[in-house]
Amino acid sequence: MVKIGFIAEGASEKLILESASFQSFLQRINLQYVESVIDAEGNNNQLPDKRREFVLSLKDQGATHIFILTDKDQEPCITSVKERILPEEDEAVIVSVKQLEAWFLADSVAMKNYLNTDTYSCDFPESFDRPIDEIKRIRIEINKRGVADKLILTKQMILSGFSIENASAHPNCHSAKYFVAKLNALAS
Repeated sequence: MVKIGFIAEGASEKLILESASFQSFLQRINLQYVESVIDAEGNNNQLPDKRREFVLSLKDQGATHIFILTDKDQEPCITSVKERILPEEDEAVIVSVKQLEAWFLADSVAMKNYLNTDTYSCDFPESFDRPIDEIKRIRIEINKRGVADKLILTKQMILSGFSIENASAHPNCHSAKYFVAKLNALAS
């Protein structure tokens, strides 16, 4: 039986992985999961020697596969991030390009709800070095107000209906698409 555990880079990723939308998605594809997502509190804590304790905790809770969700940030490529993290055989590294907030830009339904508009679209959500800055810019332009920080934005996006499935359906959000494909492959 496959049961997955998650190690998130930070609090925003943890909130997304614990959201009702994501948990519902896992149930729909018949994946069991460890309900407590681990917040590594930074990508350095996802390195092999520092994540060992996290992995053991998830395995003690029955996890057979571990997903490590991290950002690409300014690394030259996804491969360099994975080489830095050095996943074990039962671990998969999911790298959001360049940061998790690009997935928000890819979910047009949630962004329209968040911005309270019918006219939002983003052709290349993974092209922004700092997608949160693009979200702030758009929100100021449409709503005449920004957003204070990543955690507040994440909570607001969840309330606006953010879904990793919706982000993965965007033709140019390859990192979310990869994550959903990896989960679906485990489920089959």
